[in-house]
Amino acid sequence: MSILKWTEKIGQIIERMREKHKLTYMDDTTYHEKWSFSVSSMTILSVIIFYTLLVIVTVMILFRYTSLSTIVSTQSADETRLMLEQQNKTIDSLYQMTNKNDIFYETLNIYSLMNHLMTVFIFKSKTLRM
Repeated sequence: MSILKWTEKIGQIIERMREKHKLTYMDDTTYHEKWSFSVSSMTILSVIIFYTLLVIVTVMILFRYTSLSTIVSTQSADETRLMLEQQNKTIDSLYQMTNKNDIFYETLNIYSLMNHLMTVFIFKSKTLRM
């Protein structure tokens, strides 16, 4: 018997939500009606649910495919600290490698300059002998 009462109550609620009401927008100074239309409570509820789901899905897509996910950290403090230490080691090794490359290129430039000067000197000395 109680199940029958619940189904009747739910049916009554749904029927009340299907009743149409007039929604109007009026200018408050002139009381002139700008626009109006008939709408039911169920339609308004459906539109609110649709737009809420649309916003939730849009935010989820933004967090998934953009860098916004870095704003909300899902890692613990220990994991973050370990990741930062690893990145610092990587940066240090890259810094050392670039320093070694710079030194190599500087010495290479010095040797090429010395080579050039030697060739010029040898060429001049040969032309002076002739």
